[in-house]
Amino acid sequence: MTNQTKALLAVLGAAFVGGGAGVWIKFSLKEIPPLSFTFLRFLLAYLFVLPFLRKEKIKIKNSLKPVLVSLFSTVNIVLFAFGIRLTNANLSQAIYAFVPALTAIIAYFLIKERFNKQKVFGIVLGFVGLSLIIMLPLIDNLNFSPGSLWGNLLIFTGASLYAFYPVLSKKIQVNYSPIYLTAVFILTTTIVAGVLALFELTQGLTWIRETSLASWMGLISTAAFGTVIYYLLTQYAIKYGSAVIGTLTLYLQPFMTFFWAYLILGEKVTLLILIGCLLVIAGAYITTQTKIKA
Repeated sequence: MTNQTKALLAVLGAAFVGGGAGVWIKFSLKEIPPLSFTFLRFLLAYLFVLPFLRKEKIKIKNSLKPVLVSLFSTVNIVLFAFGIRLTNANLSQAIYAFVPALTAIIAYFLIKERFNKQKVFGIVLGFVGLSLIIMLPLIDNLNFSPGSLWGNLLIFTGASLYAFYPVLSKKIQVNYSPIYLTAVFILTTTIVAGVLALFELTQGLTWIRETSLASWMGLISTAAFGTVIYYLLTQYAIKYGSAVIGTLTLYLQPFMTFFWAYLILGEKVTLLILIGCLLVIAGAYITTQTKIKA
C-alpha cells in the first residue's frame, strides 16, 4: 500500500468520525457545561489512548515542542465547545472546511511556498463562502438563537488557530510518532480544560444528576471516535501525505455532518447553507489542488 493510499484512507476515516463529532458534542452540551464536557471528553480520550502508549512513554523533557504545537489545537477545542452551543452543527463544520486554505497560507509564510493565481482565486472564493456562513444568522430567517453570530465567530477563531496545527505537526514528526503527538495533544487539552473547568465546578454539580444517558453516550462517543481516532488518523494523514493533506478531511466533514445532524438533531439543510458550504469547499480545493498533486 502506497503512502498516498494510506493518507487517503486516513482522510476518509477521519471525515466519517469527524462529521459526527460536532453533532454528538452539540447534543451532549445541551445538558453538560462546555468546559466540564471538554475536560471529561479528553480525560476519557487519554484513558482510551493509554493502551497504545506501552512502547512510548510521555516524558516531560521530550514533550515541550509537541505541547506548544498542541496548544493551537487545544485553544480551538475550547472555543469550539463554547461556539457550538450558540450555532448550528452544519455551519460549524462548513467553517472548518476552509482550514485547508488557511493551512496553505500559513505554509507559505513558514516554508515560503509560492502562490499562483489559482491559489489566490481559491482563497478569495473560500472567504466569500466563509463570510456567507458566518453572517447567515443575520441574512437568513432560520430558527437560530441571537448568539449564533458569536458562535460562528468563536468557531472561526478556533479554526484559524487550528490551521497552524498540521503545519507545525509536520515539522516535528521527524522526531515524534503520530500516536505520541496525539497522546501529548490529548493530555495537554485535558490539563488546560481541567483548569478552566474549575470555575464551573464552583457553580455546583447538579447537572451530573440531570444529565441523560444519551448525553453521556454522546460524551463517550466523542472521546473515543471524535477525539482519539479522529486526531490519530489526522496525524497519519499528515505523516503519509502533507500538512495540507492532513486537513483534507475537512472537505468531506460538512457532508457527513449534514447526514449526522439530520439523523440525530433533525437540523434542516437550506439553500444558503449549501451555497456557503460549496463555496468554502470549492475555494479550499482550488487553493490546495497544486499542493495535493505534489
